Amino acid sequence: MHKKIWKNAAACLLAALMFPGCSDDEGGGGESNEDKYRTIVISLNSMENSEMGTRAETVTPEPDDFDEHFISRYWLLVLKQDPTDDKFKIDRIIDSDDPEYVVPDNTNDNSETELGVEVEIGQTYRFYALANLDGLENGDDVIAAINALKAGDPFDPTKILSATDQTTIIHATVKDMDKYPHDAAGQSYIPMTSYGYDQKIEPTTTELDESIALIRLIGKITVEITNLTDKTYTVNSLTMNDMRKGEIFLFPYDVNVYD
Repeated sequence: MHKKIWKNAAACLLAALMFPGCSDDEGGGGESNEDKYRTIVISLNSMENSEMGTRAETVTPEPDDFDEHFISRYWLLVLKQDPTDDKFKIDRIIDSDDPEYVVPDNTNDNSETELGVEVEIGQTYRFYALANLDGLENGDDVIAAINALKAGDPFDPTKILSATDQTTIIHATVKDMDKYPHDAAGQSYIPMTSYGYDQKIEPTTTELDESIALIRLIGKITVEITNLTDKTYTVNSLTMNDMRKGEIFLFPYDVNVYD
């Protein structure tokens, strides 16, 4: 189990209903589905990610603008630990564009969106979330690489391979900052990612203890100016040099660091 992270994320992983199953009296015989599976409800949200921080830090962000937490499309990567080698492998990928799944709920604070995930009792799962990948400069390539992942594939979050060339690693390339404020045609919602969240599935209906907080792939900066003179000054403009250019990891830089 990797270290606990971002405990200030408000949404939580909630326990929900068991799967329906046939009893012996109904002719099902043996172990019923409700003895083997359960459904958990996962909350995705972009809360409290306005400022950069490490996994050990507690950040106090400024309130988000609507565009900063808007989720146009999300992906949930569901991985299951293989008991034969302890590696996490792709179980399934949930895409909100699939009509089977819940669409993003941007009417809620921080666009909190709840979706049900069917899991097997006794197994350990790992969850990653992504959002607004079309907001990347190379969004089509990243989406194709994610959608190319197949059930049973080992998953290394630092080595997302191109869908067309399985030797090429796909990174994320963000657009210019002025492409993200969503007030004109051709602009995009901010792409978001997450750490991995592990959960051992127990046969209980008590609350699960993890949540998935989406982290924006662009930084948010607050500038504070203090005038210690006895004169009045007017700031007409601010210029900031590029802090980061080129490709970055799609998932956080320490995503493979676990206890």
